Amino acid sequence: MVPEMERLARQSWTCVKSLAFKCKFYAYPKFFQGCFMDLVRRPSRRVRKSLKRLWIGIFFSTLLIMCCVYIMNKRFYENMRAEFVYNSKGLAQHYQGAHFLPNFKSPCWYEEAPSGDPYKNNLYLNVTDWHYIVDPFKKWHDDWLRRPQPRNRWRLRCLPYFYLIGQSKCGTSDLFKRIQNHPDVAQTLGKAPRYWARYRCDKHRPISLNDYLDLFDGAAETIESAQLASGATNYMIFGDGSTGTLSGSTNWEHCPENRDRDTQDEPQTTVSQVIYKLQPFAKIIVILRNPTDRLYSGYLFYRSLYRIPQQNPKDDFHNKVVTSIESFKKCINLHTLRTCVYDKHQDMFDVRIRHGFYHVFLADWLKVFPRDQILVVKMEDYHDRMKENLRRVFRFLGLGNLNATAEDTIVSQGISNKRYKKDRTFGEMLNETRWVLDEFYHSHNVALSKLLKDSTISWKSTWH
Repeated sequence: MVPEMERLARQSWTCVKSLAFKCKFYAYPKFFQGCFMDLVRRPSRRVRKSLKRLWIGIFFSTLLIMCCVYIMNKRFYENMRAEFVYNSKGLAQHYQGAHFLPNFKSPCWYEEAPSGDPYKNNLYLNVTDWHYIVDPFKKWHDDWLRRPQPRNRWRLRCLPYFYLIGQSKCGTSDLFKRIQNHPDVAQTLGKAPRYWARYRCDKHRPISLNDYLDLFDGAAETIESAQLASGATNYMIFGDGSTGTLSGSTNWEHCPENRDRDTQDEPQTTVSQVIYKLQPFAKIIVILRNPTDRLYSGYLFYRSLYRIPQQNPKDDFHNKVVTSIESFKKCINLHTLRTCVYDKHQDMFDVRIRHGFYHVFLADWLKVFPRDQILVVKMEDYHDRMKENLRRVFRFLGLGNLNATAEDTIVSQGISNKRYKKDRTFGEMLNETRWVLDEFYHSHNVALSKLLKDSTISWKSTWH
């Protein structure tokens, strides 16, 4: 029995030694060997000491295994990152300048359907934790697996017809919901895939364009069914409501188009240029809010979302605003305005002051998209005259007119994603804080009006 145990111990020791060699970790080799041999050859002597040494050996073996797993995972994700970046570039080059189907209003095309489950390896399902998209996608995927699959060699693929690009905390969720209630708009799996400005530029696991398109296969099926039923040109559309698309990725240096650039102070190629190369006739909708109010709303939202205690939020917000403004002014003294606006280090967790520089972000979009393809909506006007502004949005998207009953139904719906009930008890920010922010943003609000050549895009200031 003892020779058999000794043989097994030697095999175990060989495995540990091999594991240590692969991980380039050579500590305590004799220590391990003695641990195994003592326990087998002399089971009745120094048992306690041998057991102690055995448990220590197991502990270090576990560390070695973790070391190997880390190295293998790192190599795997590096290879996966290179593969997905290549796929994303390849798809963009493949679809760029593609001739979309003339009998569809949406930018659609047919491509060969893969065999088996095409969504099995989709990174939205397997990697991301963005449950606003992942949960409905999983439900749709489960339904797709249960239904009988037609033996169709081709499947319809579509890009969004319009992009509601921002800004955050400006009423984007409410506007997107009401647009989707139009009968000529196909339903999508959630509002914000956050592909262009976030997941496409993930440092370790970037999502490919093909995975992004998978999210819209349900809408594409709706559009295809409507087209087959009518036999004529289909006018149904759908959109992407990711608000971060306006301000671009906070990790822009990891985006494929900027990764090889020598200058890393600010993005040389923006999200707007990437979308334009892929889809030059896309419709862009921007809804903006007084940057002072937007900042305070965002502050309360993030603190409630992550359940941060709020004992005296008004004073805390004021102190963070003063600190952020001082930091931003120091940045301006050393760099250009655009560099500082695209610098993610200017953001605090719950006070993101740079997101209120609307004119800087919109200037990048207007460099590539014609002015008539960008619609700017002021949130305050949108809520005061909702029916009028919705008609304006529908006309911009080329959607059919609605009768009075349908319009009233859409307008009468409750407001989406409004301030949490417990946050309303805090009231408005301090007058001193509003004065500081109005002074800080005033010149930039003026610059926005000049950029858009629209004097109505402005906000009253308490600074004067």
